[in-house]
Amino acid sequence: MFERLDEIKPALKKLVTALKAEYPYASVLASETDERAWRISKTGASIDAGGELGADSGFVVRVFDGTGCGEYSFNSFSEEMIPAVCERIRRDLQDAAKALPEGIRPLPTALPKDEPAVLKKETAFKVHPRELGDEAILKKLREIREEGVRKEGILDMACRAEYLSCRKILQSKTAFFSNLRGVLQSLLLLKMSIAEDSESYIDGVIETYDMLTKDNDISGLFSILTAIIIFDDHGNKDTNAVIAQVLDMFNEGKETNPEMSHNSDMAYIALMLLSGKADLKIEEEKKLIFNDLINAFHLSPDAAQASTLVLITGTKPVEEKLRGFVGLYNA
Repeated sequence: MFERLDEIKPALKKLVTALKAEYPYASVLASETDERAWRISKTGASIDAGGELGADSGFVVRVFDGTGCGEYSFNSFSEEMIPAVCERIRRDLQDAAKALPEGIRPLPTALPKDEPAVLKKETAFKVHPRELGDEAILKKLREIREEGVRKEGILDMACRAEYLSCRKILQSKTAFFSNLRGVLQSLLLLKMSIAEDSESYIDGVIETYDMLTKDNDISGLFSILTAIIIFDDHGNKDTNAVIAQVLDMFNEGKETNPEMSHNSDMAYIALMLLSGKADLKIEEEKKLIFNDLINAFHLSPDAAQASTLVLITGTKPVEEKLRGFVGLYNA
C-alpha cells in the first residue's frame, strides 16, 4: 500500500532541489491515507470511503526567503509539475510582498529546523479490513446490533467501525542540519565552505549517512560524524565495504564490551579503518595503547577505548603518541 509515494519520491527530491536554488529553506510534505467506515442502523447499512476507493493523497510545499513564507498545497503531483509549482510559490511570495502597506517591513523569520520524517501509522487490527471485506464487516456489525437490541431496556442501537491508515514523508533541504548541534554543525558548514561544490559535498555526506543508517538502529551526532569521515576519505575505497567494516567492528564491540562501548566509537573506528594500517599492526597497537592509558596514565576504560581508536591512526611511534596525547589531556 502507498506505492504511489515511493514512485514520486525522486520527483519530490527534484522539486525541493529546484526550490532550494531560490530559497534558503524548502520542503515538501507528502501524505497518503487509506480510510473506510461501516455503519449498521435500523434504517440500513452504509459504507463511507475517504477519497477515491478509500485512498487520498495530498502535498504541501513550503519555502522561506528569510522574511516571508510561501506555501502551496495540492492533491496530485508529477515531475512535469515542478516548473508550475515553483512559479506558483514565486508569484505568491511576490503578491504577499506587494500587499504590505508602504513603510511596513516584515520581521525576519527564522528558518525552520524540520526533523527528517517518515511516518506510517494504522489503527490496530487483527485482520486487515481490506482483506476481510465489506460484507464480512457489515455482517459482524449486524450481529452486534441484533444482540444489543435484544437486551432489555434497549430500544434501538447503531454500530459503526472505522479504519484509517496513513503514510507521510518530508523532503527538506535543511532537515539534515536539524540533527546537528554546536561544533559538529560548524564543522560541516566549514567543510562545505571549502569544498569545490558545497551542494555536492552535503549531498555526498547525506548519501553516505543514509547508507550508514539504512536498516540499522543508529542515528545522531556520531553517525553523522562517521559519515563525514568516510566521505572525506579520498582513497580508492569502496564506501559500502568501509561502512560494512565499521558496523561490524562497532557491533562486535557492543557485544563483547558493552560497558565500554559508546556511540562515539563508530567515528573512531572509521578513522582507524581508513588509516591504511594492516589489521595485525592495528591489533598490536590497540592492546599496547589501551593498556598504557589505563595502567600508566590512569584513564577510565571507556576514555581509554575511545582514545585508543584515534591514536592508532597516527604514524608516530606509540610512546611518542601516548606522551603527546596525555600531555595535552592534562594541560
